[in-house]
Amino acid sequence: MQNERYIWTLFVTVLGLSFLVFCSNLTLLTSKQEEDNNICQKYPKNLVGTIYPNLTDTSYKDMEFRFTWVQTGGHHTPTRCKPRERADEKPFNRGKLFNIGYLEAKKDNHTCFVFHDVDLIPENDHILYGCVRSPMHLSRAVNKFNYKLPYKELLGGVAAWKTKEFEQVNGWSNLFVNWGGEDDDLSYRTIANKLSIFRFRNSVARYTMLEHRRTPVNTARHRQLKDSYTRYKIDGLSSLVYESPRIQRYNLFTMVSINT
Repeated sequence: MQNERYIWTLFVTVLGLSFLVFCSNLTLLTSKQEEDNNICQKYPKNLVGTIYPNLTDTSYKDMEFRFTWVQTGGHHTPTRCKPRERADEKPFNRGKLFNIGYLEAKKDNHTCFVFHDVDLIPENDHILYGCVRSPMHLSRAVNKFNYKLPYKELLGGVAAWKTKEFEQVNGWSNLFVNWGGEDDDLSYRTIANKLSIFRFRNSVARYTMLEHRRTPVNTARHRQLKDSYTRYKIDGLSSLVYESPRIQRYNLFTMVSINT
């Protein structure tokens, strides 16, 4: 019997510990252009900055009640201004699922893609979930690491990509299974293509990491990372093979079910 993996878009969960947020590209305009064209504010006036994550259990029904403004499938379009932004026992292949989610989201004409570990909760509502730059590493400061960046090449946790740069690095590797390695591989692809990694300042890009049971460690990750700088050309979006998924659109998200 085949097993299904799941990808959600917007409030998106990829089987266990990752989710994707897809949106169109962020448009950069002058203040005068924004006012003349009734463009939505970059930072809405109701944002407060530092927030305190509510880590208590919440039912899906309660989430639907709270987020009535989210349209079926997990979409939202402003009405008063113009938007800026046009489980089983098998080994878990996070990178491959992200690649599948990316290609499926492209079919809906999204141009900005936020790859997001679901165990990370933002602590500041000034973190822009859009492609101001690309690649944009959003989770710079995580409580588990004392709100310090472990190393400058880090792209794990939460990162936003535009189509051009993501396809330039050929997406994620399809080879890494279980925990570890795929984030560093993506960093090496980025370096190999001479792309800069952008970040918000440390006081803004703060996240709380939820406690959870980790999947088994990928013991082959160090060996696999040795050829990341060259392997990216043939391993990734260009080599991805998967069956047609089953698409289900709920009020707050879209689920993409993949047979593996």
